Amino acid sequence: MLSHKTSNRYLAILLSIVVALLTVFAGSTSTVSAATKWKVSPTSKTIYTGKTVKIKSNKKVKWSVKKGKSIVKITKKGSKTATVKGLKAGKGYIKVKAGKKSKTIKITVKKPAAKPSKKPTATKGSVVKGETKDGLMTLKIDLSKGKYDQNEKVARVWIPIPTNDEYQTITGFGYEANEATTKKVTKDSAGNKILFLEWDKTVAPEKRTAKVHYHVSRYQIASTKMVENGTVDKNQMKPYLSETETSGSLTSGVVKETADKIVKDANAKTVLEKAKAIYEWEIHNLYRREVTAGDLSFSGCGRGEVEMVLTKTRGGKCTDLNSTYVALCRSVGVPAREKFGLRLDNGSSGNANGNEHCRAEFYLPGTGWVEADPGDTLKEMLKKDGIEYGGTKTANDLSASRLAELRSKYFGANDNNWVKLASGRDITLNPAQKGKCTSGTDWERCLLNKSGTLNNMGYVYGETNDQYMQTYSPSDFGYTYKFYPDHK
Repeated sequence: MLSHKTSNRYLAILLSIVVALLTVFAGSTSTVSAATKWKVSPTSKTIYTGKTVKIKSNKKVKWSVKKGKSIVKITKKGSKTATVKGLKAGKGYIKVKAGKKSKTIKITVKKPAAKPSKKPTATKGSVVKGETKDGLMTLKIDLSKGKYDQNEKVARVWIPIPTNDEYQTITGFGYEANEATTKKVTKDSAGNKILFLEWDKTVAPEKRTAKVHYHVSRYQIASTKMVENGTVDKNQMKPYLSETETSGSLTSGVVKETADKIVKDANAKTVLEKAKAIYEWEIHNLYRREVTAGDLSFSGCGRGEVEMVLTKTRGGKCTDLNSTYVALCRSVGVPAREKFGLRLDNGSSGNANGNEHCRAEFYLPGTGWVEADPGDTLKEMLKKDGIEYGGTKTANDLSASRLAELRSKYFGANDNNWVKLASGRDITLNPAQKGKCTSGTDWERCLLNKSGTLNNMGYVYGETNDQYMQTYSPSDFGYTYKFYPDHK
């Protein structure tokens, strides 16, 4: 048995050992306790330059940059947290030490994602619409009133029917042709809407009649804000850059040479500059002509034989003048086209016969189709300014303000006194036409091309026993257009 003194000594030694152990643990708080697992988060992180990330430990630790001091920087330290900032793109490593243990945290720094730049909305051209002209258009056909023998013959008539577009609204279309053996609405090769009527040889001449009617609401094109953005898509615009049967060659010869000289003299580079230069050249160098010129007769709206206009007649009617504009534009890469229709009024004869008129347009990237009507410009210059072929007065004699007035009316603008009936050239009808025209006077007064295609579908077209009926002469043919304006 131990003595009391010995026991006290052993107790004192034991107490000193306990105290020593407590002292050790109290002085080394960073040592990880086996009872609690050491965690640091995140173990890796991606941030952008200039941005920070906070790293946390569940135990007290020491922080340092192990690698990549030019990549990352510790901007704030605590016993359990640290804030790390990305300096530049790359990879940096943060060392976290707890006693004898350590961990490495990977920080990936990236450049900030480029902010999507707000592309400014491309400025686009726009059209200012004016007032509408509204009314009822009627067409009456009575083939027995014409000069063509209808006895026991087959007669066929194709009538253009207008459709809606951004500048016109057509409503109330209807027709009567009770004795027609065939009557149907079709489309021609250019996509124009056509009413086809046929009377077989058993139908009496006096019964070969028809009535067509539709209501028109046509906007004035007051002005166009012309903005050019982008380039011409040649594949998409191919139909409006191509030759027609009456355009002449667009790659060589007088049309191409004339167009090239016009744009060169005007130093025209853009689509708009070229379109303007050709319009200006035409109103200063060509003329509205309404009488026979030599052996040529300007029938109807003209045939649009461009090479003949440039080399011989130096003018003509609207199809002659606007076909020339279209061909010159196309030959220098400016898409252009013609539209065929009727003026919305009744002439001195009390009807709208002879009101046929064509207009032209060019395509401007960033704006769309833009009105250009040198034909009506030159007609007004003839009627109001006395500028005629062979005369002493020319466009150069007009004041700058007068020329500006004309441009404002017919370049990028046009009136509402018109309805579009059709577009396109070199047309095959449905069913197909069979008529032919010969040379000489008959040829110059024929709506057909030499190949047999239709020059345009801006007129009523007809055949008796497959023979062409003179469409330019309504009284010979037997049709009458009339327009009845709405009362406002």
